[in-house]
Amino acid sequence: MDDSFQFIIESPQNTQGHKKRPRLVTSCDNCRLKKIKCLQPTPEGKCEACRAAKIQCRFRDRERYFAERSRSIAGPGASSSEQRSTFFDAADGFPVASTSSSPALSSYSIPRSVSHSPKANGVVGADDNGSVRYSPYAPDPRRSVEYSHRHSSSMSYNSSARQSPLSYQSMSPSPSNSPMMYHSRSQSNPNSRQVPLFDSTSPLHPSYSLMTEFILLFFNNLHQEYSFVAYDDVYRDYNQRRMSPPLANCIAAFAVRFSTNPDLTVRGLHNVAETYASNAKTAVNAVSHIPSVDTLHALMLMAWYEYKANRINSFRDYAQLSTRMSTQLGYATASSGHEGERRTQTMKALYHLQLVASQYH
Repeated sequence: MDDSFQFIIESPQNTQGHKKRPRLVTSCDNCRLKKIKCLQPTPEGKCEACRAAKIQCRFRDRERYFAERSRSIAGPGASSSEQRSTFFDAADGFPVASTSSSPALSSYSIPRSVSHSPKANGVVGADDNGSVRYSPYAPDPRRSVEYSHRHSSSMSYNSSARQSPLSYQSMSPSPSNSPMMYHSRSQSNPNSRQVPLFDSTSPLHPSYSLMTEFILLFFNNLHQEYSFVAYDDVYRDYNQRRMSPPLANCIAAFAVRFSTNPDLTVRGLHNVAETYASNAKTAVNAVSHIPSVDTLHALMLMAWYEYKANRINSFRDYAQLSTRMSTQLGYATASSGHEGERRTQTMKALYHLQLVASQYH
């Protein structure tokens, strides 16, 4: 009788010690359903199959996967939803900053303004429990270029054609410009801990877990407006821990206004956005003398951020810096292939930026 039955108790979760590698969905819903190759002549245009079928080219599977990834990092109780709303809507409670300061061509000031937050909308983001940390951002050797002008400094920078040369631990903001300047503990539960806005090992980088939410919100709500920022590049650099601090902070500053994350709304979404914008200015100031595509895109985003905040002098300065860096990168010459399409999108956005800036001279 003792040999008749044998019970074996196992813990299935112990065998799952590794995490699945995030998958990059590059095909639209229609092509994935038909299991055919998704061919897109341009990153922002319809694929050939959807154009032939005269239907909308959507990427709901990609958005759903990104939202599920946000919830899995946030843990139980987190939820996600999509919200299409007008950016910087005054009716939603976003006031124009009462004070402004325009950055000089070599240095940038940090504007400070206190306001109530707009209505919360968007996707609940991830809770940074401190276990996830950035690894150093290494420059991409495949896209490295030499820049003739070198500044003598105690820091050493590695230039790249797309990546910002600023690496981890290269610099930290001064105490007076501390990114964690906004706290609203009186409005939050005293027993709840606040999610840090920035990575503890590299204060110039936004929290890695929050960036999952910010990337999703940015491309869901603002990709048509700022089409020169490519989703594929940002998502790849995010997974490889290669996002440049200026561009990452700019994306966070724009995207946070669509967030419904209670850890962010309790601080005031406008205040959090201004904090990320200030950090972006600090980061871009450190690498403004070394041209890169990421830094150029960050300068363009900062120009539009200042424009929407009605800080016109600052807007003109960033627009001028964008034009200067585009010339240093050789954007006056045409290019072909996939990179040529990206360059064309950037050149169109630069032309529009210069056109708007010329109206305020």
